[in-house]
Amino acid sequence: SRAHDVAYSELHTQSLVCAGCHEFRNGDGVPIITTYSEWEQSAAAKGGRTCQTCHMGLTRANVVDPKVKRLAISRVNLHEVPGGHSLEQLHKALAVTMRPSRDGNDLVVEVRIVNKGAGHAVPTGMPGRRVILAVDVRTSDGKTASEKRTYARALRDAAGKPIERDGQCFAPGVGLASDTRIGPDEQRVENLRFPVSPDATAQVNLRLNYEHAPTGGAEDRTWITIYSEERTLLPAVP
Repeated sequence: SRAHDVAYSELHTQSLVCAGCHEFRNGDGVPIITTYSEWEQSAAAKGGRTCQTCHMGLTRANVVDPKVKRLAISRVNLHEVPGGHSLEQLHKALAVTMRPSRDGNDLVVEVRIVNKGAGHAVPTGMPGRRVILAVDVRTSDGKTASEKRTYARALRDAAGKPIERDGQCFAPGVGLASDTRIGPDEQRVENLRFPVSPDATAQVNLRLNYEHAPTGGAEDRTWITIYSEERTLLPAVP
């Protein structure tokens, strides 16, 4: 470059360069953002996959001006850095299967969610991010039922109240309320049970959604449907 010096930085090839913004514990040692340490414990890290592998994919481009040096194959990292707000990244991270079955007067819906591709928990980053599983059942005899599971890191403030805005996560006295996120390489199995008559047809609808509302309201809320499926179960008794 004619405008500034150019030097190779080994740090920028390592996941450690991401830790400055993606790892934070408060003064009491409470984990607020732990994406880097989650990656450190993952199979991705043990297999040599860095953050850049998934979030800064390679593309064909000139590394330097061809007038200076010509290379037969030149590849550089993209700087888009897609994350949880990218449906493509969410599809790479999670796999979902649903298996509904009857058990007497109940309908049992087994849902398996596998963190197959993310080298960190899902969701990760700011605690305001959530993955929400919703299963709705409608029957031919007019009955409806719903169940939800939320996968998230929940924090509480110094008074014990739930934190709903990202900016409140860094206040004094913040503590961990719960952490139900799906860890790297983890498989989560949910068995949801609904009362359904054996002679009724049941319509089962599954949705897996990603949500982030950094200010706690709808004005800047991101809502992405990661996966949806609908199944029909015929009566068990003719």
